[in-house]
Amino acid sequence: MASIAQEYSLFEIDRELDTFLDEIEEQIENRGAASTELLERFQRFCEAHGEKADRIGRFLRMMEARVQYCRSEASRLQERARISERKATQTKYMVMYYLRSRDLKKIEGREFTLRIQKNSQDSVRFTDET
Repeated sequence: MASIAQEYSLFEIDRELDTFLDEIEEQIENRGAASTELLERFQRFCEAHGEKADRIGRFLRMMEARVQYCRSEASRLQERARISERKATQTKYMVMYYLRSRDLKKIEGREFTLRIQKNSQDSVRFTDET
């Protein structure tokens, strides 16, 4: 059963079942009964059909769970981005308050120069390009 479900696609299994049904009907018309070998093969393909359907169902359930997980992760990451953006904005306001309260044009570090520009755009400048 498992090997049939692994080797054949759902369409191939369905096609085989149709073929077996035709052969069973033909044998019943000609001999009065279908051979046990044909009935056993038909039964194995019926079981493989069920197994294939279950595999497809499990795959779909797994993919749906993955979609849900990815969406929740995206939501979680968007929330982190909003929090980070809010922190960056608050820090910029704190720096602007610091500069204005001390009547400074800029403060310099080893890597960055923070200043308030006349057009109110915040600026970060690299002092060491390496």
